[in-house]
Amino acid sequence: MSVIEELKQLGQNVPQVVMPTLHFLVDGMYVRQIRIPAHTAFVGRKHKKFHYFMCLAGGAWVTAEGSEPANIKAGMVLLCRPGEQRIGVTYDETIFVTVHRTDETQLGSIEDDCVEFDPTSRYGVGNEILQILPEAE
Repeated sequence: MSVIEELKQLGQNVPQVVMPTLHFLVDGMYVRQIRIPAHTAFVGRKHKKFHYFMCLAGGAWVTAEGSEPANIKAGMVLLCRPGEQRIGVTYDETIFVTVHRTDETQLGSIEDDCVEFDPTSRYGVGNEILQILPEAE
């Protein structure tokens, strides 16, 4: 099991953190801005396309499978490759922004176009917290 999968599994049964998320769409560009509280561990989605990842405020230690942790701070801009999935922990209240190219115009379709579906995610389209469903008997 990968480190990312282990972290996701550990987080399944703990309270989830509200991470206010804003969505912007203009001329084929989708911008997603997320505010993550200080001292929060997070697991991002696996992305399908090249995209930009920026830190507007705060900072976090962030890594992707097979790479060393990096101290991502306000003002940094990274180019991310298809198939990458980031995990990390914030040390300040942090604002991340991703910029994606898409022809879609509805949030659900945009997410389908840009990220892989994860049936184990505790967050839904738009980043709302999903309730844990009781296991079938």
